[in-house]
Amino acid sequence: MASMTIGGNAMTDELENASYQFVRFPYTERNGLGEAVSGGYAEVTINYQYLSLEGMQYWATTICTGLPSKTHASASLYNDLSVLTSYTNCVVIYPTYEAIEGVYYRGVTVKIEQIN
Repeated sequence: MASMTIGGNAMTDELENASYQFVRFPYTERNGLGEAVSGGYAEVTINYQYLSLEGMQYWATTICTGLPSKTHASASLYNDLSVLTSYTNCVVIYPTYEAIEGVYYRGVTVKIEQIN
């Protein structure tokens, strides 16, 4: 299976132990004809039950460069049909976590927004 990348940086192997959700249509409403219409761009949420210090450093330092969010001009991500797809824009939000337990971060969430 090919590796996902953000800004040319391959994602960590720890993604195998995470839940990954790609939302193609984050906002939907009905138009006057009752048809679903979408607003916004695709989003990804990655949840780790536990993440190592190296994994946290990957997201916080390599991808977000210590900023609250970081825009990248390239990404290869799996979509909702499990197809690795290339994108020319995404915004990665600095990871959040519930607690630090020993050498692991518990309940880590990474949001990737504005995917197009």
